[in-house]
Amino acid sequence: MTDLRVAAKALVIKNDKVLILKRKRTSSDAKIEWDIPGGGIEQGESFEQALHRELKEEANISGEIIDIIRAWNCLDENKMLYGVTFAVRYISGDILLSDEHEDYQWMPLSQIQSSDIAKWIKAEAAILQKRLEQK
Repeated sequence: MTDLRVAAKALVIKNDKVLILKRKRTSSDAKIEWDIPGGGIEQGESFEQALHRELKEEANISGEIIDIIRAWNCLDENKMLYGVTFAVRYISGDILLSDEHEDYQWMPLSQIQSSDIAKWIKAEAAILQKRLEQK
């Protein structure tokens, strides 16, 4: 039987840069080296509540949701994952990483496409960049 999970993820923007987090190799998703903040939605939480909780837990920051980038789904090792990625404007907080992560970077949005991060992050960053250029 396939396990069903729901997640909220964030492209956090600060001065035309996006926050990416480097996972520790011992993390449950260690095959993903670089990721964006976010995670599973807990019982009774909305997407927005979960996202704000995850930003605080994973990076000790707060932000303002400014847009929905996209809804997505994927099947991985008998786990069906549905999620929404949001564009979030950084508001405050000094980065303090959770035990899941070992490093972080504020990567210029203009450099994401030429970086070696996951294709799905590149796709979401391209959507964000296009929307920001239209505003």
